[in-house]
Amino acid sequence: MSASAAVVGAGVAGRLLALKLRRCGYEVTLFDKEPASSLAACSFAAAGFLAPLSEGGASSEPLMVRLGQRSLPLWQDLLPTLPLPVQLGLKGSLMVAHQPDVSALQERFARLKRRFPMSPSEWVDPTRISQLEPALAESGFQAGIYLPEEGYIQSHAAMHALQQAHSNEGITAFYDTEVRHVAAHRVVTTQETLSFDHVFDCRGFAARSDLKALRGVRGELIEVHAPEVKLHLPLQLIHQRYPIYIVPRGDDIYAVGATCLESESLGPVTIKAGLELLNAVYQVHPGFRFAGIHRLVANCRPAFNDNLPQVHHQSGLWRLNGLYRHGFLLAPVVIDLLLRHLAGDELSSDERGIFIPGAN
Repeated sequence: MSASAAVVGAGVAGRLLALKLRRCGYEVTLFDKEPASSLAACSFAAAGFLAPLSEGGASSEPLMVRLGQRSLPLWQDLLPTLPLPVQLGLKGSLMVAHQPDVSALQERFARLKRRFPMSPSEWVDPTRISQLEPALAESGFQAGIYLPEEGYIQSHAAMHALQQAHSNEGITAFYDTEVRHVAAHRVVTTQETLSFDHVFDCRGFAARSDLKALRGVRGELIEVHAPEVKLHLPLQLIHQRYPIYIVPRGDDIYAVGATCLESESLGPVTIKAGLELLNAVYQVHPGFRFAGIHRLVANCRPAFNDNLPQVHHQSGLWRLNGLYRHGFLLAPVVIDLLLRHLAGDELSSDERGIFIPGAN
């Protein structure tokens, strides 16, 4: 008889883990408090920017960058096996700056070269910027950094494709189901207590009552519909307060984000954040001046003190959390390591570092 596994939480980590477990032969049951059609999960607030160096290389832990670099080929392997199309753009990313912010961009480039000398990166002038991204030919950007081993994934499409794969491959899903307690071998809902060989807690910020060190980091994002803009690469605009990224979503939709506030508020996008994001994107391409606001999104990313993921484990219970603002970037490799650890494979000291014995 196949071993049974419960996955609690249907964000990108939960959906991806459920599918991987099923393909490893487990009988999988997925639980989530939201309806199947809901966009409330933190993963639906993600732009899908797959950028280990430009997102994290300047300041984050080297481990985050190394893990992120390993995730990109994992997405390449997985997406062709899903039942719905998901666009994966891996032609690089651009960091750009107007003249007042060029010095900040230079500092960032120097830091990248110093910390990750073997990772490819290129300082680019206006001519090279327009070659890489023709839509920016008249942008007025004075300098940029091209990172050829980065890209993006259509995050919403990935979430829907994973959900459809669950249905196709025999995963039992209980959406719109409140889980009151997660424990070793046991999931307690408002209706019943269910037993499993393994329980995997992927609830993100909602698991903070069980993971005392977990905190929420608020992010705000705006989706805009801009038919006059034809960007092919994800961009980061070096901004006085924080980098602003712009990621293509397809169908002339662009994700513009994101603030990063030490706050656990789940309130709507603030006027201040909205104005800053819109003002920044207004400067990138004239076509954004006529864009329509498609959706405003605010949510809390789950993070530990070092902003690195952790897998807390004991017999019968695994808690995967702390993906911070790198859910789509890190989920494939963290889940790969979890499954290898579960199978008893030998891990490197780096890889073992994300595993924390004990469930809390």
